[in-house]
Amino acid sequence: MRTRLLCSFFIALFAILPAAAQNTTVRILFYTGDVSVKSGRSSAKASIGQQLGSKDEVTVGRGGTLQLSVNGKVIKYNRAGRVKVADAIKRAGSGENTAVANTVRTLAAASGADREKRTSKAGATRIDDSSAITAEQRRRMRDEITNAANDELRNRTGIKDPLGEAQRAARLIFGEDDMIILEPRASAIPSGPVRFRWLRSPTAGSYIVSVRDYRGEEIFRSETTDTSLVWEHPALTPEVVYTWSLIDTRNNLHRTGAIFHGLSDSADAALHAGTEAIRSELGADNPALPLILGAFYADAGCHGEAARLFTEGAKFNGQHFDEFMRRACEEYRYGMYMPDEEVSAIYMER
Repeated sequence: MRTRLLCSFFIALFAILPAAAQNTTVRILFYTGDVSVKSGRSSAKASIGQQLGSKDEVTVGRGGTLQLSVNGKVIKYNRAGRVKVADAIKRAGSGENTAVANTVRTLAAASGADREKRTSKAGATRIDDSSAITAEQRRRMRDEITNAANDELRNRTGIKDPLGEAQRAARLIFGEDDMIILEPRASAIPSGPVRFRWLRSPTAGSYIVSVRDYRGEEIFRSETTDTSLVWEHPALTPEVVYTWSLIDTRNNLHRTGAIFHGLSDSADAALHAGTEAIRSELGADNPALPLILGAFYADAGCHGEAARLFTEGAKFNGQHFDEFMRRACEEYRYGMYMPDEEVSAIYMER
């Protein structure tokens, strides 16, 4: 009888172990240098967010580093060598960090490892050669329509370049259309100080930042010569839409604006809790931190903060500069619906 019970126990144990292994999700969180993944007989360059199988092996080249997410627990390798995923799973042990695990999965779905299959919320493809061609086609169509309209007006008025003259007159009155808002812009924001950012206008003097509530009443106003300004102590109602304007002090008509709203109390609490969990797991000096935090903020609808984090990460990660900036531009284009021309201006600015 006792022998039968022991046999039943071990049979049940061996049945549970494969199931536990199947529930372990391992992804590449970050890497530097030459890192490749061997899966079966094939080997390929590693990708951030890439999911690994328990039998896979990762090779880290000389001078390279690797960070794996095992159910959100970060396992770091800072020397060259071969890493068996099965060993990483054992090293991670039990437990998980849900915020990290979910965010690394989001990274793979949004860009990087799975970019070839992705479409944006707006139904547009990723930023690549195909989108550049589409943008060029749109510009060509606009130019053709503009030229046809200009020819018709010239025939009727006798003015050599009627649309050009009208544009020059408008610029004299309203100023150049060269102030580009970065954040907040059609985006949610977390509680706490509000950061306003924009690209420097070559024609503007100093700037005025003005915020109005849903009744149109101005609730904040400040002037700066910089391209960012922080509202330290805002009193904003969650989920209510606010409007802010960026105004050239030299010309009150030279301005632009955007809208933003605060997260709900529950969403804001989840965002702050998740942020702390990510910082705690990765560590303050981790080069992957801007990437993971950026994806986490993007998933919460805080696209301005996400784009800023990706941009800051690009400055300190030369190997992944294009990857970071591509993610930033995707936030601007697809999260905040920024026109192609403005997205290009942001990329060139960096």
